[in-house]
Amino acid sequence: MRAWCAFRWLILEDPEASRDRDDAWNLVAQYEAEPIYEDGRRVQANRTQGGRKRAESHHKRFAARDRRIHDAAVSGTPYKVIAATEGLKTESAVSRILRKPRP
Repeated sequence: MRAWCAFRWLILEDPEASRDRDDAWNLVAQYEAEPIYEDGRRVQANRTQGGRKRAESHHKRFAARDRRIHDAAVSGTPYKVIAATEGLKTESAVSRILRKPRP
């Protein structure tokens, strides 16, 4: 309501340059920008939550893969076979995973 009254005053009376006129225009501008600002905040919050979810999903997926590789290595499966079944490019990728602690 205050923004509408300020806008009406600015349009109808067309005041001379003053602090009151500047404050009224600032009030109208803030009122107009508020929905856009809130949309931006909502998008930013969704991106942050989505990134956190993707990171958790990524960690879970690779933790499961690393467990399978550790289990296969313990059972005596050759690194070449493990690399082929897990879609890894080289046997050294398997040895790098095995150097990490078991998930």
